[in-house]
Amino acid sequence: MKIITSANVPTAVYAHEIGGNWSSMNMSESIKMICRMKKCGCGKKQIYQVLLLFEDLRCLRVENIDRFQKALFENIADNEQCLDHWAEGKAALTLASNGFQVVYEPFGRPGPDLSASCSGYRFYVEVSRFREDYETSQKLSQKLEECNGTLVEYGRGEKDVERVYGKIMSKAKQLPENETGLVFLQSDNDRIEEIEFEEVTPYFDRLVSEQNLLTKLGGVLFDSGWVKFPTREHFYLWRNPKAEKPINDLLAGKLQRLKEPPTHSRDELSELKHRFHISE
Repeated sequence: MKIITSANVPTAVYAHEIGGNWSSMNMSESIKMICRMKKCGCGKKQIYQVLLLFEDLRCLRVENIDRFQKALFENIADNEQCLDHWAEGKAALTLASNGFQVVYEPFGRPGPDLSASCSGYRFYVEVSRFREDYETSQKLSQKLEECNGTLVEYGRGEKDVERVYGKIMSKAKQLPENETGLVFLQSDNDRIEEIEFEEVTPYFDRLVSEQNLLTKLGGVLFDSGWVKFPTREHFYLWRNPKAEKPINDLLAGKLQRLKEPPTHSRDELSELKHRFHISE
């Protein structure tokens, strides 16, 4: 069963040793998760990824991790739902590893997914993931085989841009009033990349300039999932200058310069396997 793909796995290494820091409570919750994942047919790699994410969030002092663990535990059998929650964990990890203080579900499940603060400045985050389009991916693979692996076009169009527009609009409505709000987008869909995001931003420029809509939305951050050369851009930010509480220049700079968390070492993976007796 596919739970997490290499394209959207956040794993990081920090100044901690797994063996020395796993508390009895963490051990108990982790063992429950391992049993649940094995029952759902998950392999060793997927189990590693989930346990390491939990530990990274704990070591970076992300608050309310228990709520995130519960959400992932309850949806582990549903691949797409699981990945939707995983995207929230990835966003929390990305912000926390870049120096933000992060709280998961600060107001509970009906509220925003995250709150983040840095240098006395707080904002609230709605996270959303574009799900993988398996049909398009299959067609693209077939096209590549027919062309002996040479580069082929795979149709971008207005519908993809409309999906980005619709996703931002729906998520913006969920942001709290009188606070700085951010929509954090991630994509597992090959048809929706930074090109589509950049194409939709002029529509939002007109919305806020001509109609003064989206006052709760301070900005939208798009995680492209890869580094663009030669600019080395990874995260793309659109800002709403007419928001009730707009994103200031300091915060905008921090968001645009976000770095992906580094990968875990082999020693940590070996320790994890030994501690939890994980086998295929």
